[in-house]
Amino acid sequence: MNGGVRRLFFLCLALAYLPLQAASTAPLAGFHAVSLHNGFNRIRLAGRSATVAYAWRENYNAHGFSLASIYLDDADANGKASLLLVPAFGDNHDPNKEQFDFARSGGADCLLRDFRLLTAGDKALLVIATREPGDSYADAAAVHFDIYSLQRNDDELPGRPRFYFSLDRRIEASHSYCDVSEALKEELRI
Repeated sequence: MNGGVRRLFFLCLALAYLPLQAASTAPLAGFHAVSLHNGFNRIRLAGRSATVAYAWRENYNAHGFSLASIYLDDADANGKASLLLVPAFGDNHDPNKEQFDFARSGGADCLLRDFRLLTAGDKALLVIATREPGDSYADAAAVHFDIYSLQRNDDELPGRPRFYFSLDRRIEASHSYCDVSEALKEELRI
């Protein structure tokens, strides 16, 4: 293959790949990641004041982990302040599975699970990245991203709280990764 044909081949290959990458990140356009630190994080979520409690659980080996839970400020009918837990519903197998906290975990080599909280005005997304176990914590393996959107139960239907995240879709990473944080950065640009 001569140089001109080779360049044309790689240009066509790159253009063919571009729509696939754009399709996976397009639903996240306009959203920005919320920066979280260990402790209580005061943020805006759905146009309301919220708190993300983010804490480290030491394990005294390479497998300690962090957990986050999300709370919205609210008031009851009498104006008394209250705090609402914001869970996530659904996984790839059970639409009613409920999660109350979100983990960042793995080993010394790589993170196998991580999450990002994204906001855009009164909208919010929760992205949970999970890597399949593979042969070890240090192996590259398949990664998927579960995308949850913030929902409101304004009609007070039984079974769901006033605010909750609901699983919208799953995106499979185009490559294998050891660390899901790298996959979030490379695949979803967050």
